[in-house]
Amino acid sequence: MCSIWDSPAWRSLGNFTTTPGNLTFSYFIDWFNPLTNKIAGKTVSCGAIMLFCLNLPYEVRHLPENTFFAGITPPPREPNIVTITNLVDPIIDRFDHLYRVGKPFRTYNHPDGVHIRVGILPAIGDIPAMRKAMGFAGVGSNLHFCAFCYLHKDNIEELDPAHFLPRIGTDVTVAAQSWQEATTKKERESLFRSKGVRWSSLHLLGYRDPVRHTVLGLMHNWIEGILQHHARVLWGIGVATVDSEKTKAQKLVNLENDPTSGAKSDDLSSTSDPENDFGIHEDELQQLHLESQQHSDTPQFSKRQNTPAVHLMEVDCDFCNDGELSSDSDDGGEFLLDEATAEQDDQEIEENVANAPKIFNASEMTVIHMCLSDVVVPSWVARPPTNLGQSSHGKLKADQWLILFSVFLPLILPEIWLADGSKRKLDLLDNFEHLVTCTNIICSHSTSNDEADRYLQHYILYRRSVKDIFPYSKSRPNHHYAMHNADLLKFWGPLIQVSEYPYETHNGTLQRIKTNNHLWELDFTMLRNICRRGRLAAIFERTATDLALNPLFSAATNIFQSFTNTSTSKNMDNSMLSEEEAATFNGSGSQLPEHIYAKLLSYLSKFSLQSEFRHRSLIPHPADAQILSDYAQLRKHVKKGNRSYSTYDAHHGNSSVSYHNEEGAIGAGFIDMIFEQVVEGRVRVFFVIAPHSPLNAVDELTSPYRSRPGFLANIVYDEPYSNDSLVIAEANAILGHVPFYRRPAGTFGISRPTIVIINSLHRER
Repeated sequence: MCSIWDSPAWRSLGNFTTTPGNLTFSYFIDWFNPLTNKIAGKTVSCGAIMLFCLNLPYEVRHLPENTFFAGITPPPREPNIVTITNLVDPIIDRFDHLYRVGKPFRTYNHPDGVHIRVGILPAIGDIPAMRKAMGFAGVGSNLHFCAFCYLHKDNIEELDPAHFLPRIGTDVTVAAQSWQEATTKKERESLFRSKGVRWSSLHLLGYRDPVRHTVLGLMHNWIEGILQHHARVLWGIGVATVDSEKTKAQKLVNLENDPTSGAKSDDLSSTSDPENDFGIHEDELQQLHLESQQHSDTPQFSKRQNTPAVHLMEVDCDFCNDGELSSDSDDGGEFLLDEATAEQDDQEIEENVANAPKIFNASEMTVIHMCLSDVVVPSWVARPPTNLGQSSHGKLKADQWLILFSVFLPLILPEIWLADGSKRKLDLLDNFEHLVTCTNIICSHSTSNDEADRYLQHYILYRRSVKDIFPYSKSRPNHHYAMHNADLLKFWGPLIQVSEYPYETHNGTLQRIKTNNHLWELDFTMLRNICRRGRLAAIFERTATDLALNPLFSAATNIFQSFTNTSTSKNMDNSMLSEEEAATFNGSGSQLPEHIYAKLLSYLSKFSLQSEFRHRSLIPHPADAQILSDYAQLRKHVKKGNRSYSTYDAHHGNSSVSYHNEEGAIGAGFIDMIFEQVVEGRVRVFFVIAPHSPLNAVDELTSPYRSRPGFLANIVYDEPYSNDSLVIAEANAILGHVPFYRRPAGTFGISRPTIVIINSLHRER
């Protein structure tokens, strides 16, 4: 399965998704701080409701011009269980009508209108947002902490999926309807305690399954949950930073409770900015919050104030999105949990990790820092901070955690741990490989039932080994939720394509919109501006070809791209060129070296079905002969999709690639030359690649990656190439970039200099 279109989920609505004209959307809701910075420990929260049209190809469905921004929940607080229904009901009512009845829409191909029906399939978001939006109990609930099964939280260490009694969508719907029909608060509380479900606007869409059609957010659950927990809690990386942030958060608490406590602004790392002075909004915030307390389902402010997580979430502790408060009450307790821990750090301080043994000593951390600095990566990769574990680099983004675990650490940890050779270090390496294997599977753009089973096998081995190696650490809710990823892979296909990544990108865009901190119109300002941007992008896209020669339009395009960090697609004219045009294009270039020309001639002889090319020197030529020109336009950089590929002398990282060779096998090497040449009337791009030299049989036995294929890494010799080894490839044969790490002679017992390469970036795109 390469997309949701190939999945059982796409067919779960019967023939609706396959009926021409019907549109299927994904539904996302999540909250963010529109003020971007945290001022005096206060937060303001807005929620964005977005929908992507899943009928569009994955590459374009998340662009602003193709995104339906349905609404933004007003600040200053997240809506509670009462107000969220009032906010979302009008949107869902409209979608319900569009599914049942439909509506005629005029389009370019149907000026008189065509009848279209619209449905919502997956609901996507982080765990707290989905609990609130879908009406499930929060992660603090002991009886109902999982939205996919009935496992009790006391049995969170259970690793046999056969013991996970699955939730049934119809049962959840019936329970939600019973909760809605209940006439007293006591009756609703009783129902909620027994079923763990309350009414949600999405239950209005009767065709949806509230369990199967809910997606576990890959970014928050796995990348910012499992991976970050492994680094910070199990390995102890950055524990000192966590302690210092806890101290800083406590200072914020003390300053709020006692403004005369003497805490200095320098100690709080805060600055004075009159334009962003949160105090000017305090009266308004307090009044709005007092209003919301009139609903009995809202937790009291004093109770929330006494929760340290409210302040901890201000200081980069957001990686696990689950907490430990216990609540099976319908009195808002689980929403205290959801709001207070939406950006919490998995309570690692409660786990006393500061007293747990540190996995890496100072010298090993120095080696890791050198690796983070020296590994060669393509220009588009966000390199993790080279002082990993120190407070000065701030919080890591999800992309950086993913790159750290799938690229950088697999290049150096085998070298560190195998040098020690102790059983504990070998156990750590095996445990790490299981984690990386799961990461590569779950983040791939292609999957299958066999890959899902392989994921579950490695994940169970990972959790078992964690219990043996790290007995002081207990499992978190995220660890159990990830047990359901195998079923989700089988149902949804590639989970990376239904993850929160593009939605969170839009949240970041909304967050950066200038609002002058006018809370009374902040939501409208953001919604208006993001829609304007989408319409502007659509205008540039539609008219790029017609107005490309207009200097004013070109200037506006450049300004738009520079401010939005986007590019409008160009309709490349790849029409047939005349013989005169071809001769002009090729002849105005440079002459190819003889060995490259010979390689090109051999390549075209194998793969050209239309013509049989002759070497230019085989004169006299027949009248109708196809003579291959030895001139071409040399290039240093070319674009394939949104990635840049370069020659080795122009950019080392962009030149390291994996590719399909002429036999169809996957190879890896450096791009030595790139050129464009008109062949058979069309401009074609050719890459000249110098393949890496594989290890001999003896050295291959010493490679740690030989027995650990889950790393997707390999070792090759670091030596000059010969002209005879060069291969020709075109763009469709290039798989992606390959990061590499040069190692000196003697590494892993290999007497020659080597390169460790890792082929995990393209993720089966």
